Amino acid sequence: MKRLSTSDREFLDGVQNIFVAPEVLVVVRYVYGAGKRDFLILKNMTAFNRLLETLRSRDSVVVMKSFPKIKEGRVDQAFIEAAAAVYRTGANWILIEKDNFEHIAHFAYGGSEGEVREELGDRSGKHVCIVDEPNYISDEHSIGAYMPDEDGIIRPGAY
Repeated sequence: MKRLSTSDREFLDGVQNIFVAPEVLVVVRYVYGAGKRDFLILKNMTAFNRLLETLRSRDSVVVMKSFPKIKEGRVDQAFIEAAAAVYRTGANWILIEKDNFEHIAHFAYGGSEGEVREELGDRSGKHVCIVDEPNYISDEHSIGAYMPDEDGIIRPGAY
């Protein structure tokens, strides 16, 4: 697998091609962050470029080529019941709050119907988008790159 820099034309052209979709799911994995990551939904390259400006050297940026929304809207009891009704055993859902469309880390995992209900209940009144956990390590489903060090060299770390 070829490692790309977030400043490589190949990566940026690939991301631009994905942004023909109205929304794009981006996963940021933070170097030496003990598995810390963010899931963001962005609407254009301007927002994507703003995101890149906030990241540190060696952070990993993965742009999903597509992503299915399971459900989106303002959380109330009816929303929770509708989401729980379509949850399938064994699914891992990511609940992304609307604020995270603008780079603020507000997401949660739901790995069971009970967790989905609990996490949605904690977000009552907030706008949430539910997606299946993406396969962000697959070149088939995503395009990824690393933030280069100050000297422009890519040196991935532990994620």
